[in-house]
Amino acid sequence: MNNLTQTNEWGQLSWSKWIPLKSELTTYQQYISNKPGIYRVRSNSFSGLIYIGQTGRNLRERTRALAKHVYNSFDNPPWNDPHTAAPTLWAFRHEEQFDYEVSVAIKEDCNVAMRQSHEDYLLYLHRVEYGYSTLANHGRRHPLWTKPSNKSKNRRMTPEPVKRLYPSISKPGLNDEFRSTKWLGLVWSEPCAIKDIQPPNDSGVYKIFNDDQMLYCGESTNLKTRMTTHKRNEKFHGAKASFTVMKKALVHQLKEREVDLIGAYYELHGTHASYQYANG
Repeated sequence: MNNLTQTNEWGQLSWSKWIPLKSELTTYQQYISNKPGIYRVRSNSFSGLIYIGQTGRNLRERTRALAKHVYNSFDNPPWNDPHTAAPTLWAFRHEEQFDYEVSVAIKEDCNVAMRQSHEDYLLYLHRVEYGYSTLANHGRRHPLWTKPSNKSKNRRMTPEPVKRLYPSISKPGLNDEFRSTKWLGLVWSEPCAIKDIQPPNDSGVYKIFNDDQMLYCGESTNLKTRMTTHKRNEKFHGAKASFTVMKKALVHQLKEREVDLIGAYYELHGTHASYQYANG
């Protein structure tokens, strides 16, 4: 493990001691806060982090709920709810014999958008340092198992008929001026008024901004359709927009790059784009 998984000061947060994810309640009570915040999961079997998540309620409750489902027996795989990361962690535990540890950082007195954007910032930092994403964020899952539904829809996770890979896209480049056509080392279209922008019917990511700040970062499997929707949004009237095409990107790779944008903006400005998440 390198410094990122070992340090107690990372990403502008102070982190708790690492404890086994399957620890007894008394250990959780001693080390894991019951306040809102962000949590991270690691394994000795993987060099980076496995998962980064956030909760606006109770870190102890959230991480214990994750543990409960990750350590289900082989004949009882978890559902997509109440924790979307549980199926992936469960699969890596059974297929690769992963075991897990958890560490948390308190982040209270902020809204959902700020806490979610800080999570994205940590995911961005992880990709910059390692060159790849955490195993269970962005919709990534184990190559040998399908994604289950929520329990109410009753679609169990099952073995994949053919192994499916979820490779990360390249790590982001230099984080400087977000309005630049070279921001994060990507090839952006020339910025223009959002009402005039004409992206292709291709996958990609985009940014909407004005002279002072970012308004929104997003991804879509069809940039033209998505931008047509944004053109009708009065919040973006008078704004500029730019996009970068990712023709062959997988769904989780679009999400990886979108999170890069949100996290990189947070790194430079200490806040989220004006209409990101709950403010969108």
